[in-house]
Amino acid sequence: MLGVMVQRWFVLLAASVLLLLGGMFVYLATIGDRIEETADPLRSLGKPLWAVPQFQLVEAQGAVVENSDLRGKIWLAAFVFTRCPGPCPLISRRMSEMQARLTDVENFRLVSFTVDPEFDRPEVLRAYAQQWNADPQRWWFLTEDDPGELEPLVRGFGVGLQRGETLEEVPDITHGTNLLLVDGAGKVRAVFRSSDENVVAQVEQAVRLLSEATPPSRR
Repeated sequence: MLGVMVQRWFVLLAASVLLLLGGMFVYLATIGDRIEETADPLRSLGKPLWAVPQFQLVEAQGAVVENSDLRGKIWLAAFVFTRCPGPCPLISRRMSEMQARLTDVENFRLVSFTVDPEFDRPEVLRAYAQQWNADPQRWWFLTEDDPGELEPLVRGFGVGLQRGETLEEVPDITHGTNLLLVDGAGKVRAVFRSSDENVVAQVEQAVRLLSEATPPSRR
């Protein structure tokens, strides 16, 4: 009798393990599809991925910028900070190259959000923008007056952010480096890896495709 009970217990255990593994397989397969879709930005242009959060921020030139100021525009969002010793210079260089390559797309804008608003005040961002030859009519650098509001805003964009201590005037800020392509309705349509050597060409292709698909009345 004891042997039968043990045998049944092992059968139940094996069945539970199989069910668990099956569930994990389905979950991983689903995640894999999402990763694949994001890894191939042009595949996602047919449908919005998520909406960007509402914001009211200060631009490097001193103007207050809201979501409504970008309504009807196609724009590329990046997250950087001026004291960044890591990937930010590369991100800004990519943005500068895209500005140069997409001057003929009238409804295209670039938007860089600082993740270090306490230091990156408008005058600091203004000098930073000049380093990258940013056209203030087409490329905005935005900062937050209330640093406490920054983290939920950045996370609302689907971008990671973690702050540590500032050592030797260099802040310990870890943040996502993806570039987000946003349509005129404020929906993310594609995600690009800024570290990809082909990212400029990928963004250019996606912007042109999305611009062609945008009705003239919304440009």
